Amino acid sequence: MTTLNQQGEPVGLTANSFNSVSLTPPLVLWSQNRQSSNASVFSQASYFAVNILEVGQAPLARQFASKVADRFAGVSYELAAEGVPLLTGCLAWLVCRRQQHYEAGDHLIHLAEVVACQHQSNQAPGLVFHRGQFFSSSGGRSE
Repeated sequence: MTTLNQQGEPVGLTANSFNSVSLTPPLVLWSQNRQSSNASVFSQASYFAVNILEVGQAPLARQFASKVADRFAGVSYELAAEGVPLLTGCLAWLVCRRQQHYEAGDHLIHLAEVVACQHQSNQAPGLVFHRGQFFSSSGGRSE
């Protein structure tokens, strides 16, 4: 997930929960720990992007899941028309307009409408995280 903070700087994280909610209108949701250092950034953002990684991008997923100060260090991206970072080389991107966020236990649930999407024409499999390991969406281990 990527967005810009109040200062216009890119902010991102690796989400471990993401779901489609509705086709009409196209709605998605994802959850984020309320103790996350950037929970307030995503709660206040009007837009964010879902960057769907391909199997070769496991290091990028790890970097965005880490606690490093600048997760965008060495990361190539471009800004969507809505002003959110789209990571280079991803299988697909969804640009989402925040509808609402809900507190649920120790997490925030972000509900958003997909306003734009784009995909690469390559046929690389997607990156999946399961039981502490990265896998290809076609079933093979990625590391």
